[in-house]
Amino acid sequence: MIGSVVWVAIRRSKRPIWTDPEHGKEMDRDFCADQKFFRDRPLYPGVIESLKELNERGYRQFTMSATFDVEAKKAYLEDVLAPVADFLTIECVEHGEFMHDTAKRDSLVACYQKYGLLPEETILVDDRIYNLHAAIDSGARPVRMRCEFTTDLTGDLSLVPEFPSVPAFRDWLIGS
Repeated sequence: MIGSVVWVAIRRSKRPIWTDPEHGKEMDRDFCADQKFFRDRPLYPGVIESLKELNERGYRQFTMSATFDVEAKKAYLEDVLAPVADFLTIECVEHGEFMHDTAKRDSLVACYQKYGLLPEETILVDDRIYNLHAAIDSGARPVRMRCEFTTDLTGDLSLVPEFPSVPAFRDWLIGS
């Protein structure tokens, strides 16, 4: 039985983030630290309604985000997600705090422990392949949200359910 949902992909993606070969990691940091990076990314269609319906059905819901400015990112998420703030837990971690091979898995495990979640009863919804691997490695079930920047799943993730929208995922979860 699924009891909790961790949302990572509820806002439209800007572009894939990769390290620029010429300007390196400083460019990544400057790009991600720019307040426009946070403020011009609207929610996907149907997010608020879907989160409300899942809450009414008893699902605990969390959104997790890594950032260079935890306070600014959390303030933005609290603002844009205000209609669901009474039940959605927002968790932001600072890039660098978890920057090693098992970083993503470790931050998920820390979240499970902090909030008393059972990984085997948790679904992680994300658009990025490395986060799907982290979900599997942490004991949760991964679900893929497609966006304009996602690539096809690799062979080892071919059985991961994939959805074109948040309402499509919600309908699948309710029906399963």
